[in-house]
Amino acid sequence: MAKRKTRKKTVRKAPEKRLCELIIIWGRNGTGKSTMAKQLMDGIGGRRLLVTKTGAPKIWHDVPIINVTNKAHYKFQNQTRQVLARLRDDNPSPGKNDTFINIYDNYRNGILMLDDCMQYLEANTTNVPGLKDILIEYRHRMLDVFLIVHGPEQVPPKIWDHASGVVVMSTPRLINPNRVKIDGVEEMLAAQKRVNEKFKAAKARDDGTQYGIYEFIAV
Repeated sequence: MAKRKTRKKTVRKAPEKRLCELIIIWGRNGTGKSTMAKQLMDGIGGRRLLVTKTGAPKIWHDVPIINVTNKAHYKFQNQTRQVLARLRDDNPSPGKNDTFINIYDNYRNGILMLDDCMQYLEANTTNVPGLKDILIEYRHRMLDVFLIVHGPEQVPPKIWDHASGVVVMSTPRLINPNRVKIDGVEEMLAAQKRVNEKFKAAKARDDGTQYGIYEFIAV
């Protein structure tokens, strides 16, 4: 493996403004992933588009749902709107998932938040029409993309080619440096161990402080 360059300040806060980056947020149930996602969207502001499978968890129930195929529904400003991912079985055109084709065609200059995204993405992201184009062009389209998963094993391999950083929350599984061959993987592994220890200690205190424990690692 090529010698890795030393980076400064790999551990920092999660983004608090528009940077046109792709950020992965991972953590087990009960770590506060969706709460952090909402705080990020509300704090950064502007146009915010959320993608879920069913509108869950409860924190998203009040977010208006738009028709992913209706261009007029993408004209909102300084607000959050929600798209329910159209899966193959949901789509009137058999074998076609067109959620991200429509997002690619109609949405730019804002935040794109994909919550619990392994419910509607595939390990091979090239099999999700439109998503590959979003990943390649998100900077040109002025998008900040956030992907929320339960752990590193759920991150599709191709996502690492485009990621800017990872919000590391507690996970039962550690990232495997032998499988994820990217710069910064050792920092992620070390961060996971630190965060897991903090989470375990907070959970033992049973005072609610386990929510929102994280470190941010730049990729």
